Amino acid sequence: MLAIIAVLWFGMFHAYTALNDTNPLWDSLVLSIGATASVMIVFHFNDTYTLWLAEDVVNILLWFTALKAGYSQSSLPMLVVTLTYFVTAVYGKFYSPWSAKHYKEVQAKQQA
Repeated sequence: MLAIIAVLWFGMFHAYTALNDTNPLWDSLVLSIGATASVMIVFHFNDTYTLWLAEDVVNILLWFTALKAGYSQSSLPMLVVTLTYFVTAVYGKFYSPWSAKHYKEVQAKQQA
């Protein structure tokens, strides 16, 4: 999984650089992690919340630095939205009935 993210990151970094993106390093990393998590969901992997958490942390750093540097007026709203996504991913990872931990508990009860 990390190899897939690294390959996507490398490719997207060069694409973003060619497109003159203002922050190609972080933008390409966010896209690489998010795309990998999305594909994992399509193939029914049940614990993608770890990737969503990683993506949200990088996204928070991205929008925080954008806000601090004054890149655009949308930096503050995007930071707030990204923080909301982060809280959702924390809930999903640790408390959600769809989390891997809960799924294993349900499976164990059904087999008993």
